[in-house]
Formats: sequence, C-alpha cells, structure tokens
Amino acid sequence: MRIRLLAIDLDGTLVNDRLEMDPRDVAAVKAATVAGVTVVLATGRMFKSSLRYAQPLGLTGPIINYQGAVVREIASGEVWYRCELTVPMQQRVLAFAEPNDWHVNAYVDEQVYTARARPEADLYARIAMVPYEVVGPLSKWVRQDSTKMVLVDLDPADVPKRIAELTAWMGDEGRVTRSLDWFVEVVNPQVSKSRALAMVA
Repeated sequence: MRIRLLAIDLDGTLVNDRLEMDPRDVAAVKAATVAGVTVVLATGRMFKSSLRYAQPLGLTGPIINYQGAVVREIASGEVWYRCELTVPMQQRVLAFAEPNDWHVNAYVDEQVYTARARPEADLYARIAMVPYEVVGPLSKWVRQDSTKMVLVDLDPADVPKRIAELTAWMGDEGRVTRSLDWFVEVVNPQVSKSRALAMVA
C-alpha cells in the first residue's frame, strides 16, 4: 500500500535537545516529499516558531500547530482551522495558576503574553525562539480568545502532580497535556492533533 501522508512531531522527534534537526532526518523528509508523500508537521509550537523547521524541510502545505488548535498552510500562512480557549476557559486556568504562582503564557495572534519577566518566561522564549510581552496579571488582561495557555515549571519533578491537579480543576473546560519536561499546555477540549490531522488527510 502506498503511503500518501506522513505526520511528524517536532520536539523530541525531528528536533533534538539542542533544538536542531539531524541532517539525515531532513534528507529523509525531503525524499518522502519527492516520492509524492504529503508531510505534515503536527506540533505544539506556534506557527512562527515551527517555520524555522518547516522551511529547511522544504514543506509548503498544511501544518498543525498549538497541539491541533490551528491548521494553516505554510506557503501562504492562510488559516484553515482554529479552535481556541474562550475567556471563561482562560480565567479558569488562571484561577488555579495565579494563586499557586505558576507561570502562565497566553497566545493571541501569534504573540506570547505573560504577567511578568521571570526565569520561566525566559526558558520558554529560549526553546520556542520567540519573544514575549509582559502585560501584568493575565486575569486582568484577558479580554479575547487565546489559542492555548502554557504553564511553566522549572522543576520537571513537580509537573506530574500539577498536571493531575489542573486536569481535575479544569474538568471538561480544557484539555491538559504535557509537551516538554517543563511545559503544561491547556487547549480547548475539542482540540487534538488527531482531529486536526483528519482535516488534512
């Protein structure tokens, strides 16, 4: 049976701990494209953060970002699908995170917003290779939908307990996942990479 579509994650799959791609993997992806296979990156990264990897791979078609919350075309940047956290969903995240001093990023129109500059914000910015904007307490700033929220903990050992607590807190108002060791991501409960992939398959 001929393979028509290949979906690949970035971090921990194509992208290593040094935030680089192995030239052999790059060559393999390009070879698959030449063979007529549609290669789709499916990642938690923002669109602009993933472009630095998509472009060297020679990809121009659809890409799945934000854990499946957004599907875009690489070449044009056109959004094919978007499913975001509503303001009440975000406020529920913040009602848990802020009293516990858990660092939170919010994402609006490909920009990262956070309450204050701190090591957690810098860690995320270094890995995602995108800047952030400080806006003060997010619970007072949130006025529109956010593509996702990312909560950052500098101690990976704390993350499983926090995920369990946040998952119980959110209930059916958000889907909680762990991406990298330090990052806990919250998206609309309707969002998943598999659902987004079905749209481009």
